[in-house]
Amino acid sequence: MLSPVRFNGLWQRHQAFAAELAKRGYLVFFIEPFLTGGLGLNIAEPKEFLGNLKVITVKVPFKASSFPALQKIAVKFAMMQVLKNVKTDECLLWVAEPSMAEFTATRWKQILYDRCDRHGFFPGQRTSAWRNYEAELYEKADFVSVSHPYLLKDVPPILGKTLIVKNAVSDKYLKRVKQNCKPVSVQDNVLRPLELVSAGAHFEWTDFSWLEWLINNESSCRPIRLHIAGAGRGRDFERLINAPNVIFHKKLSHDKLFELLRTCDVGLVPFADTELIRGVDPIKVYEYVACGLQVWAPDVSSLRENPYITHFVGKGDGLQDLNRSCFEQPLDLPTWADRIEVLLDEVRLL
Repeated sequence: MLSPVRFNGLWQRHQAFAAELAKRGYLVFFIEPFLTGGLGLNIAEPKEFLGNLKVITVKVPFKASSFPALQKIAVKFAMMQVLKNVKTDECLLWVAEPSMAEFTATRWKQILYDRCDRHGFFPGQRTSAWRNYEAELYEKADFVSVSHPYLLKDVPPILGKTLIVKNAVSDKYLKRVKQNCKPVSVQDNVLRPLELVSAGAHFEWTDFSWLEWLINNESSCRPIRLHIAGAGRGRDFERLINAPNVIFHKKLSHDKLFELLRTCDVGLVPFADTELIRGVDPIKVYEYVACGLQVWAPDVSSLRENPYITHFVGKGDGLQDLNRSCFEQPLDLPTWADRIEVLLDEVRLL
């Protein structure tokens, strides 16, 4: 599995699918984003997967994702180290990082491209380079899965080779919610601050003006406190986390994030209206709902299709009254186990 994120980073689709495959007895090689500065290989085996998951960190002399010809050379250095004793013609190659497309140059039993972002639209990326990588993947892949229908927009219409497999929530979250379900008194709800939380990366796709409007909104009958969990950058982010009614938790583990969400009332999806977020199915929405939170977002048209967002709050609107406790039983949410079964059923048919 070629991943765009590190296994111990913010829990995303890639780690979730790798974990589900390992739990089912598949041997999974999870290849993290390359390090640079020479050659080297490190393999870690998380104990809970009983040897079925190997997290591989590869060091290569350089990376050049904006320049496909150079990036091919960098990937070849990685392949030389990773594939030394692997019978690739007996393996499924799972690609989630397009810049590693050169891995498809060798022979594999099957190739799956799992597309979950509008690659080429992230800040600093050359769109033409990522189109080059994806064109190669569309040509070589036996199967293409996408996390949002909008992501089919760029996929060549090859009948029978595509499937929409949306994101989900960890079954660990759902189990812990059931174990810790406890009501909050109405009096407590009235007296305490309205606890808002925004989890995940707060980068250029974040509508910071919307978040600032929320924390300064005077229409709420209760004081507002905003929790920020995750990385961020830029002046707007720095100004936000230094506001008096904002608590910055930095990056949290999956378990620590769960603990924070269970103390909050509302989960926020503060996305700006950009091309990048039009194909996004935010995992945090599933996690918010699993923890019994209402979910608020700016009134952005591309988010309107999300059935789990409870309120679209435009600037100038009054804040919504909470009609339920943050500890209500969650909706019947799809889990990563559900999603991987759908994918595996399709791949087995190839």
